Amino acid sequence: MKTVKLLTFLTLNILLGLSFNQVVVAQQGVIEIKRELSPDPLVISGNSLAKVKKDCGLIPSQPNQIIVVKESIPYLRLTLEGEGKATLLVDGPGGRFCMLPDNYGNQPEMTGFWSPGEYKVYVGNLSPGTHVYKVHISRLKNSQYRQP
Repeated sequence: MKTVKLLTFLTLNILLGLSFNQVVVAQQGVIEIKRELSPDPLVISGNSLAKVKKDCGLIPSQPNQIIVVKESIPYLRLTLEGEGKATLLVDGPGGRFCMLPDNYGNQPEMTGFWSPGEYKVYVGNLSPGTHVYKVHISRLKNSQYRQP
């Protein structure tokens, strides 16, 4: 029964996403990204329950998402849109990077060259509790996704 509800939920999200600005909502798990990203932007949404206090705020003990880059990508942008003071920790082939929110309303973002490999993405927060988030993955250099 839970499987049927999950499949119905995922199908509904995909159909709604395709009909509104061709944004696909992905759930937690592994996403493979090739040089050509379709759709662009790809949106991952979820809830972050921060449990472990680290230098990147309160983060979950397991990654929220794993991104596997199949081949070098000259430019890729990962932008976090979240409640509270959301933080983004990316642990990948090039190292471990923490992006914190600033006081000017800018969202945590990681941009640039991405090497092939596995990237573990942790969505955390500077405030305790459960927080809703969206991670936008795009090859576009300008933030062209719709803000809520």
